[in-house]
Formats: sequence, C-alpha cells, structure tokens
Amino acid sequence: MSLTYVRELARLHSRMRTSFLTSPYNHGSVRIGLLRCADGRMRSFNRAMNIQPGMLFEMRAIGAKKDMASYAFRDRLIDWLGQGGRHYAMLLTYHFDCETRELGCAGHGYDTQAARDAQFELAHDIKVGFRGRIHPIVAGYDTRLEEVVLHGEAGQTMRTSDLGDNRHQAMSSLLGLYPSIPMDVLEQLVPLLLHNAGHVESNIGAGARTLIRDHEEVGVVIGRRVGWITDEPDALHAAIIEDTTLHPHAEISVGIHLLQSNLAAGRIPRHNGAFIMTCIPYFRKQDMREASEVAARRWAQMARQLVAKNAPEIQADLTYLPAVICEETRELTLLEGPSGARELFHREIAQVVPSVSCDQVAA
Repeated sequence: MSLTYVRELARLHSRMRTSFLTSPYNHGSVRIGLLRCADGRMRSFNRAMNIQPGMLFEMRAIGAKKDMASYAFRDRLIDWLGQGGRHYAMLLTYHFDCETRELGCAGHGYDTQAARDAQFELAHDIKVGFRGRIHPIVAGYDTRLEEVVLHGEAGQTMRTSDLGDNRHQAMSSLLGLYPSIPMDVLEQLVPLLLHNAGHVESNIGAGARTLIRDHEEVGVVIGRRVGWITDEPDALHAAIIEDTTLHPHAEISVGIHLLQSNLAAGRIPRHNGAFIMTCIPYFRKQDMREASEVAARRWAQMARQLVAKNAPEIQADLTYLPAVICEETRELTLLEGPSGARELFHREIAQVVPSVSCDQVAA
C-alpha cells in the first residue's frame, strides 16, 4: 500500500493540533457537546455551523446511537461534567435528506422518525439521569441543504432559517423553544445557528448541489479525538466509530462492510487500498499511556478478526494504523503502519508548535 492516507492523516493532524493549541474554546463557563452519526454525510456539520476546533465535546456512533445502559457512555458524560464548566448542553442530532429517503440514516434503516425518536429517548434519559445538569437539545440535520432543525421542549419544530434575521430575534426564538435552558447556553448557540441560516441561504442561492449519493469512505476510524480526520472540506472520507459503543462488533462490522462495498465498486483506488485506524486517548498527568497503547492494539486486533470473518477478500487491501493521542496536547503517536509511516508521522509531530509543553497547555 502507498503512504497516501498516512500522509493525509499527518497533514490533517498537523492542522488540527495547531488549531487546538490556539483555540479560545477549550475553557469557559458554558460547555456544549455534540452527538452525531458516523455517516460521512455528517462531515459538513461543523462547517455549516462554523464550529471551530476544540469548541465542542464531540461523540459519534453509527446512527448517533448512544445508550445510558453503556457504562462507558455514562462515564464519559460524568468526566465531561467534571471539567469545571457552569452550564452543560448536549446537541443530540439525527440526519435526513429532505428529498430522498434512501439518503437518510442507514443506521436507522433510513427511517427518519425512528432516528428522531431515538434521540428524544436519549434526551429524556440524560435529563433525568443527570438531574438537569446536562441540557439535551434534539436537532435534525438536512444533509441536502446542510440545515439544522431544532426541536423545542413543547414539541415545536423550527429551522434555523426561521429563527430571525438578527441576534435579538434569534435569542427570542430560542427562549420560546427552550425556556428551561440557561440564557448563557442559548447565547453561545445563537451565532452558530445564525451562521447556519446564512450558510443554507448561500447553498440554495448557488443552485443544485452535488450530493454524496454513495458511501465513499476510504477508511474506518475507531476511537476518540479523531473528528479532525473528516471535518474539514478537503479531509479524508472515513467512517468514525467511537470505542464506547454498546455493540462494538456490530458497528465495526458496518464500517468493514462500507469498505468492502467501496472496494468492490471501485470507489477506492486499489493501489491505495483502505485503512482501519484505532486511536485511544490518554492523559499524561495520569501516566497511563501504555494502557491506551494496549487498548489501541486490541481494537485493531478485533477489527482484523472481524475482517477475516466477514470480508476476507479485502484483507490484502487494508492497512491497520493503531495510535494513541494525548488529551492535553493532542500529540498523536502512530504505533504501527507500513514502512516509513511512523517516521513520517513522528517527524510531522516534532514540527508542530514545538515550544508548547503539556504543562503550558494545562495552565
């Protein structure tokens, strides 16, 4: 396999890490989270909302399916609450296509109502389970128009284009939708939602858009802190599966099926092949990097076993890239890869903001 994807990962990581270390959004009294589907069509969400690196606490899963029955999911929310913020809100999203059902969420069998209902159920569980300390907001995302649809506490539905033409009008609309959510939270959301309204207007004004009608993923990424791989307009097209899934074998198998289909259809160049990356975070202050390295290798081993079982014919086309990433500095270390991959990546890491230490970032 060529080093095409590894070079792209190194380039994207370099850009992400620089943005993260200089981002003003990593601290603050208001913390906003985002749960979204791993579908590649959701890659435009951050751009459509003008969400900057480090601004949100993000989680992903096939169909944006998370469940309070999962200890790992619940523990992640508990850890998030311990970050020192005053107010916490979580955007629970589902996606759909306003014209074509089959371009909706495959994770819910293209049933938009089922996808929406799942997020309402999760919103109820989060609100009750955390005694109102996390304010859930259910929102749809029309991947054709790249427009956000908000669902209010009393069952109202409002598109961002209907919020109003200015900050004052939008704030008034949000207060009507979410009377129980602190104003500080809504004030953080207003500029994002107004940006989305302008973004949608520009899309419509530009005429028909070229849609991604087929999955075109060239890789599957299992882990956390890896949104940078897909979120920029020129980023890699990959399926991201978090390592805190309730049914990891099923979700990873879906990702493998996507690669299998794309290879068979010629959507992935055979000379490049496809990749499966596992990325596990660690805190330097906890001195547990080795444990994360073991976990990254184990997830890669699980993926290998599932490929051997479900799609052995693509085994020769796959490259496995287990890695770990530092929570404090976002430094990423590639543990395995084709010849020259680790050196390429580590050389890139050494050149990114070399004067910033872990202690400086934590401070």
